[in-house]
Amino acid sequence: MLIPATALGIICVIFGAVTCNSRYYNYRSYEICNSDQVMCPKCHYEGCTFDPLSGSCGLSKMCYIFENPTTVALAVITSFWSLGFLATCFMEYWQRTQTVLAIRWNVTSLDLDPGTRPQYIEAATTLKYSPITRRMEPFISTKKICVGYVITATSIFLLCSVMLLAVMSVIVYQVSTTYLIAASDLSDHFKAFNDVFITLSGAAISAVFIQLFTLIYEKLAMLLTNMENHRTQFDFDHSYIYKSFALAFVNNYAAVFYIAFFKGRFYEHPGQMHQWKQEGGLRTDVCSPSGCIPDLSISLMTIMLIKIAFSHISQYLWPIIRSKYKQLFMSVPETEHLPTHEKQYLQTEAEEYFLVNEYMDLVIQYGYIVCFIAAFPLSPAVALISNVIELRVDAYKITTSFRRPVPKRVTGIGAWFGILQAMTYLGVVTNALVIAVTSEFVPLSMYKYFHGGDVRGFTNTTLSAFRISEFTIIPRSDDLPEFCYYLGWRYPPGHPKEYLLTDEFWMVVAIRMVAILTFEHIVMISKGILAYAIPDVPKDVAEGLALSEKKNTELRMKIMDDMFQMKKAQAL
Repeated sequence: MLIPATALGIICVIFGAVTCNSRYYNYRSYEICNSDQVMCPKCHYEGCTFDPLSGSCGLSKMCYIFENPTTVALAVITSFWSLGFLATCFMEYWQRTQTVLAIRWNVTSLDLDPGTRPQYIEAATTLKYSPITRRMEPFISTKKICVGYVITATSIFLLCSVMLLAVMSVIVYQVSTTYLIAASDLSDHFKAFNDVFITLSGAAISAVFIQLFTLIYEKLAMLLTNMENHRTQFDFDHSYIYKSFALAFVNNYAAVFYIAFFKGRFYEHPGQMHQWKQEGGLRTDVCSPSGCIPDLSISLMTIMLIKIAFSHISQYLWPIIRSKYKQLFMSVPETEHLPTHEKQYLQTEAEEYFLVNEYMDLVIQYGYIVCFIAAFPLSPAVALISNVIELRVDAYKITTSFRRPVPKRVTGIGAWFGILQAMTYLGVVTNALVIAVTSEFVPLSMYKYFHGGDVRGFTNTTLSAFRISEFTIIPRSDDLPEFCYYLGWRYPPGHPKEYLLTDEFWMVVAIRMVAILTFEHIVMISKGILAYAIPDVPKDVAEGLALSEKKNTELRMKIMDDMFQMKKAQAL
């Protein structure tokens, strides 16, 4: 499934790399590289400097490599691919295959409620008559169950809040580092790439936080699920999976969602002093003149690579370390003379829910691709390489490092099917938001429409002017112009609506909303039509089941008729 998206992503990046110096395709970078405008400082402290817009030349060209005319087409194709092919064709055909396998393996009538969990019986303090089974059964009061759910919801909310605070701490780090680099004596060559360095280091810190919180929420989800006192194992498993996914979703996507949809949205203009002093300067975390796509691309690449490296290394080394420690701890002198079953006993025991982590990694990886392929077209390639390595690592781990897992009969992948569908729908909406809100596709298209296809001067429309003399702390040099510029759509100094949002800004917002709704509805309607056209059960299988049911009915009727005739003959 990843191969077509990987090929398209590589084509997009190659096209961007080949044409990034082309004035025809990448005129915006040409304007930035040849501009004489001065950008306003990103901080409001003594030592902050006015940087030329041309200093963002390299970052602008890098942005074009990932955000070029082919990227929008890739995002559209990927959305149709993910919903139309994966969520519809793949999932519908998966259901068909699942049905066939369930019939072949005789698990179609598998009991999903095998009985009451021993933990539930142990926690129950009273017995209650069941009108269904017509006997006394263990019972836990509704009040006690509600208390467990309240504790669960509160704990999840608090942990999610801590995760969001970790994201905010990374933002504070980036804002503080921006000021420190600007006030330092580092070379201008290094300062020209400070945005890249800050984004890379911030993404690396976010990846470390993600790994740390992963270790916490895996154990917390199990603890909270036990507190809910589920009666059946089916309910327990689904509750554990849903809680784990909810925590993993916030943990893995909070940082990239912030960069894609919130970074720079709270910044007003350089003259607003309160935004520099309040909330730790969070509102001053703005994107470069090239937009937020470079930050989003760098963050996605860094987080994905660090997660993949940590996952592969830990999955390969950790079972080996545990096995060696166990051999040393049990003081077994010569394992080569032991029988095979005793050697396997020294291996690490497979955890009951070890498959949950395997599914979770794949679902999170899938979310990175379908949600943000418009910002990082190489994400399918990274995932493809990771999965090829993962196949061999998992094969080695399961066959050599773990005891043989106990097989469990199930009718399908359970809760993960619904989670995959939800992630696919979210991917369509997120792709629409990235194209319409994060990228400059909509304002650039509007500019081309109103200027006869000419893009000259578009960069100036995305910048707003601020009078340098209004800075109260930053020293003003005589060689500076009267105005500096910042990213935004606001009226210039001297205008009756000075520093307020322009009418063009609200027009762009309206067109962006129209683009989002149009994109989302087209993809959703296409998905619905395709899903309706593909039956969940193959026609030959449905006919076979109907014929089998008919034969069983006829056989039962024949048996009943024979019994009736026998009794009738005995009566005579």
